[in-house]
Amino acid sequence: MSLSIQNVRDLLDKHGLSAIVIPTGDPHSSEYPCRHWQLRRALCPFTGSAGSVVITNDKALLWTDSRYWEQAREELDGTPFALMCDGAPSTPKQAPWLCANLPYGSRVGIDACSCALGPFSQLQSALKSRGMTLGDVSEALYALWDDRPPLEIIPVLPFDCGQRPRSEKLSLVRQHVKKAGADTLLVCALDDVAWLCNLRGADLPHTPVFLAYMLIREESADLFIDPMKLGPSTVASLRKDAVRCRSYDAVDEALKDLPASSVLFVDPAQMNAHLYESVPTNIRIVTGTNPVTVLKSRKNPQELTFIRESMIDEGVALVSLFAWIKEQLRQGTVFSEWDVSEKLLELRQASPRFVETSFQTIAAVGSNAAQPHYAPSPENSSPMTSGAMLLIDSGGQYLTGTTDITRTVRIGPVSEAMKQDYTAVLRSHIALATARFPAGIHAGRLDSLARKPLWQVGSDYGHGTGHGVGFFLNVHESPLSISPRTPTAEATRLVNGVVVSNEPGLYRAGLWGVRLENLVTPVASDFQGFSEFETLSLCPFDRTLILADRLDEYEKLWLNNYHAIVRERLSPHLQETEKHWLDEATAPL
Repeated sequence: MSLSIQNVRDLLDKHGLSAIVIPTGDPHSSEYPCRHWQLRRALCPFTGSAGSVVITNDKALLWTDSRYWEQAREELDGTPFALMCDGAPSTPKQAPWLCANLPYGSRVGIDACSCALGPFSQLQSALKSRGMTLGDVSEALYALWDDRPPLEIIPVLPFDCGQRPRSEKLSLVRQHVKKAGADTLLVCALDDVAWLCNLRGADLPHTPVFLAYMLIREESADLFIDPMKLGPSTVASLRKDAVRCRSYDAVDEALKDLPASSVLFVDPAQMNAHLYESVPTNIRIVTGTNPVTVLKSRKNPQELTFIRESMIDEGVALVSLFAWIKEQLRQGTVFSEWDVSEKLLELRQASPRFVETSFQTIAAVGSNAAQPHYAPSPENSSPMTSGAMLLIDSGGQYLTGTTDITRTVRIGPVSEAMKQDYTAVLRSHIALATARFPAGIHAGRLDSLARKPLWQVGSDYGHGTGHGVGFFLNVHESPLSISPRTPTAEATRLVNGVVVSNEPGLYRAGLWGVRLENLVTPVASDFQGFSEFETLSLCPFDRTLILADRLDEYEKLWLNNYHAIVRERLSPHLQETEKHWLDEATAPL
């Protein structure tokens, strides 16, 4: 039996359900699940990294956010799936739709393995208002997937670049757990486990993590992992810090065996609803943001030093790419978005510290750039055509840090309207880059600073202005973000050590898109009690797309100073051709 809409519908009758919900995810709330957990993608032709499917007897629906609307329209065209533009005023959210379209008292099934406890509980409460129930049908769904890719056995290796000792990290975590009134913590997020153990793996695409859970108690800890992934020396090292290695599948039984006196700390945004069923009902639960997640997001000074080194590797690769693009255009070479993506990978691989890309490279020319998360492939790739703009959003996983950067450049002569949009986005970028703010301010409060220049020209963007970035870990790192949706919490304060992106954008469907992104980190301002951003990324903006008369003197000063820093730091690492390109690209405006 294969995974198909009809076979999922057969489960409706078999289990007495009116609908089945299939989120995007895995048991660890990962952004980029490995193929073994890509159930939604195996069923639905949409390839984006965020979305949720609902199957009823007569409907197949996909909810996804504004980053993917254009992409989803194309990929779902001619299929049984209908697009629900999540966030659009005219589109109901998933829970209200279920309540409005299913009979009172209906039973709804869900892949609870891929749904975190928080969203599961919210959906459950919404359905309850209509007399409906929400049940876990994970096992039945995965039983349909006959050709499900197996889990691979990939070695897990020690990682100590810029890291505090594992024992020190465990001690800090235990202090935070105790302060929260708990004595036991289940760590579910893979990047949290990797950071805490000072280990790295390769189980997920674009992310150097491994499938594992970690159960931390006052004096000891258990790491639930496939033992075939660990070498004897790693096991011995973990044992020295009172960390016992157990089978990955043993986590359910470990939770069931918790003493009745335990107080378990649970992060509802990370623990999946299926696993939560294993927690005894007599165990007291404390909920909140996992302290590991917060500690990990606040990089130590040595990590920040290494990240700055990564930005040189990254900047050299990008400058070399743009010099290469210029030469291809001069020669009249025919090349495509995919060629650009592959060339950038080749240039990154020149660094001995490069491991892999931190996400699939977005190389989008012309109207493709109006899809914020469009990505080319060998089979689907547009050629470079004169009179268009090329948007490149890409990043790398280096042993010295994780990068993410976006530049938009012109391909031949472009229109005045394109330059106006580019300049507006640049002004938005500079507005956040030059912000001065009270130290420790909640990150979401800065979002409108970046949007103001775009609002002034009647434009906006649907995605957030910035996201946290890990250290040789997740390119999108919780809990920090700069967005209207960022919660006001201790974990989302802009304190020293966090790394966050600055990426406003403007998208004109069917025409073009502009996004400009750097990574930044807060540093102390000259004014006591205030902070400002240090820009970490090193790559020029396209001067030929800037309408200089639209920038004020302060904006020009920032841009010229930034370009001078880029030139100074990258020039010693470039060949003469690339250095010549950089000199022109960073000339004062």
